[in-house]
Amino acid sequence: MVAFKLSKSVIYSFGLIAILGIEFFLRDFFLPAQPSDFHIGVALAVEWLVLLALLVVWIPRVEGEKFGSIGIGEIRWQYLGVGVLVYFLIIICFGVSGFALESVGLESIRSLQPMLKEISPPILFTLFLDFS
Repeated sequence: MVAFKLSKSVIYSFGLIAILGIEFFLRDFFLPAQPSDFHIGVALAVEWLVLLALLVVWIPRVEGEKFGSIGIGEIRWQYLGVGVLVYFLIIICFGVSGFALESVGLESIRSLQPMLKEISPPILFTLFLDFS
């Protein structure tokens, strides 16, 4: 049996495609045509969970480094709790803002979703690069 080893640049390319591709996959296959705030919140949570899972595997296995190499030291549970609390507060604010905008006759952010589905992935990628 012959085993071959992928070069680091190929592995890095797969990781980059996975991180950037998950957003397109979730947007095109998971979200319905008229997504609710709940659907959008779940899609965002899944994106962050995939990123976290990839980092947990990527840093020690691919790069052979400790988490300190990306600035993560000892994890304190209160930081994790505060992070989860802030995430849920943001999701609640997102829902309330959508309701408030619709109550005064304006469109909410979720009305952009059908428009984003019509834009080609290369253009969305360039928009992502422009705003990051």
